Amino acid sequence: AGVGRCAAGTFTCSGLEFGEWGECTGSVIPDPEVCNGTDDDCDGETDERWAVGSNRCGFCDGTEVCDAMDNDCDGAVDERVANRCGECAPEPTETCNGADDDCDGIADDGVVNACGECPPTPCFEETWPMPADCGGADPYRDCDGVEEHPDYPGSITFGEGTFESPFIYIAVTGRNQVAQLNTDTGVKMWQRESYGTYPSRTAVAFDGSVWVANRGFGNPSDVAQSNVVHLDLDGNLVCRADVPGIARGLAIDADGNIWAGTWNTTTIYKIDGRTVDATASPPRCPILGSWDLGVNIYGLAVDGAGYVWTSSSPNSIRLAVADPVGDRRAIGNPWFYGISPAAS
Repeated sequence: AGVGRCAAGTFTCSGLEFGEWGECTGSVIPDPEVCNGTDDDCDGETDERWAVGSNRCGFCDGTEVCDAMDNDCDGAVDERVANRCGECAPEPTETCNGADDDCDGIADDGVVNACGECPPTPCFEETWPMPADCGGADPYRDCDGVEEHPDYPGSITFGEGTFESPFIYIAVTGRNQVAQLNTDTGVKMWQRESYGTYPSRTAVAFDGSVWVANRGFGNPSDVAQSNVVHLDLDGNLVCRADVPGIARGLAIDADGNIWAGTWNTTTIYKIDGRTVDATASPPRCPILGSWDLGVNIYGLAVDGAGYVWTSSSPNSIRLAVADPVGDRRAIGNPWFYGISPAAS
């Protein structure tokens, strides 16, 4: 009595001189266990295995749980509920011990230093006689992005940081202009001339300035209409690269150089992103090279591996930033429109 649904009953004695016990009333005795959320057989367990109404493996609830049994009766044990090591425990954390603790097939992944050794062993490939002196008296050693190692005096390490531009640039094609919007406030900061006609493509440089590809539909052979221009953060012209032929593709590589592609002349251009020829009028952005790809370029993207990709017809082209001629590959592409690199 007092376990599960079971309860004790009461015997009542009736009669005077010769009293007699009556029947037991109010008692609840054990019944066969049924899948109903109640301890029917009064053994201290609810809906235990092989209760009436259980599945063919004897479980009332067929949901798989991590208990080394096949609860859902599908022939697999603890599928999708055990951790990557097949254990009923939280996902293990990789530690630097020469073993694959998190069972991803790689030992010490993400925990060794650049030399493949366990911290705190320092990792140095070269040494210099001069100690690190970031922010010292030498104005040419600003150590931007590099700082002295806190644990090993006299050595340096790469610092960490992020840069987020609060601006987005919109090509206002119908007015031959470009607008800068503040993405934090939604306020238009300025709307300025694009220094060409029919602007479409924009690419933001590392310093937050913008490069603009003007398509020049009216006269694409006129470099005053079809070109690529660099505008500073205030919308002022920095320089212009003469890119005739309906400039439709625009991307920036890891070195800060600009790649531009044309539609009707099927040419890709590499433009110096850091140098300006101020002797020309207007100032020119030097073109480092150009190559006829034989495809109508509609868009460009640069990936983290150092390749430029085209969205083009009849094929897409992948070419290496370091070797645009020798390392080039055509990829069949019956349909095309936009293109974007994966995160890297």
